[in-house]
Amino acid sequence: IFVATLGEDAARQGFLLVQQVRSTGIEAELDYTRASLKSQMRHADKVNARYVLILGENDLREGAAQLRDMATKEQSSVPLAHALQAVKEVCGRTKTCVDH
Repeated sequence: IFVATLGEDAARQGFLLVQQVRSTGIEAELDYTRASLKSQMRHADKVNARYVLILGENDLREGAAQLRDMATKEQSSVPLAHALQAVKEVCGRTKTCVDH
């Protein structure tokens, strides 16, 4: 899974989420350059991430994150408190959210 963040607080939360996801054995990446969302989405596509978890400042205020399926382009809001569980559900038993 690729975690895209917008803003300082979102970047901090994204870093924590990536660590949590990795601790379950699922591959996770984060853009540390604080690039634009468009650039981060291109990077996610380049590394063949099947799913992207998008965290913005507004999302944080609402206690949510956006989970985007890169294959279908469908996107849904997930409660931030349940983001790790949502990632585990979409990544399944393969422990990867990468399309090879």
